[in-house]
Amino acid sequence: MDILRLGSDQIRYFVKKNPDSKYVQLKFRPNLELEVTVPSDRYGDVRKILWKKRHWIQRKYEEIAACRRIFDGKRVLYKGTYCTVAFGRRGRKQAKVVRNRILLPLHNNEDPQEALKRWMSTETRRFVQKRLSNYRRRLISSFNGLSVKDTRKWAYCMKNHHLVFNWRLIALPSDLADYVVLHEISHLREFNHSRGFRYALASLCPDFKEKEAMLKRYVID
Repeated sequence: MDILRLGSDQIRYFVKKNPDSKYVQLKFRPNLELEVTVPSDRYGDVRKILWKKRHWIQRKYEEIAACRRIFDGKRVLYKGTYCTVAFGRRGRKQAKVVRNRILLPLHNNEDPQEALKRWMSTETRRFVQKRLSNYRRRLISSFNGLSVKDTRKWAYCMKNHHLVFNWRLIALPSDLADYVVLHEISHLREFNHSRGFRYALASLCPDFKEKEAMLKRYVID
């Protein structure tokens, strides 16, 4: 592991060889380490290559550093605010959020992380159902049920009009989570991201471009 110094930033990077790669490839990992993939047969001075790419590297590093992660040590994002989580096995039957603190009961020998996932999934489903109910009269087309799962995206719409949402959705600020719902509602009319889709989305969320940019600041762990 080496360090690339750019201004006040010290960027840790490591080099890996890939026989199938023809060019040098740069990729930041979630922990802000820079992965440098080089052809196994030939490559020049890596530090010279990184120096030529320094402006892109620094810009990308600052973008990722500014992102907000769902889980941050002992804290978790809930509706855009970091909260600590306290688990309990006795007394309390329902979860409660008090002053940026989530009080979460454990059932039997339930794993704390599984309990947190279960609670966030329930909160996400409740949020989405409420939003879909509020937008019922504005729905472009009917939807065929919804699911809350562990996905790589915040949400997606299936061809049969079944809506799928990431169980972490409740971590987002309410206006961004609402945008995700509106985005998928728009896919009920246009399955792709065509001009027609953007028109449908704009009719529901006029500032959707701003919301898209804000959503990129949040990383799905």
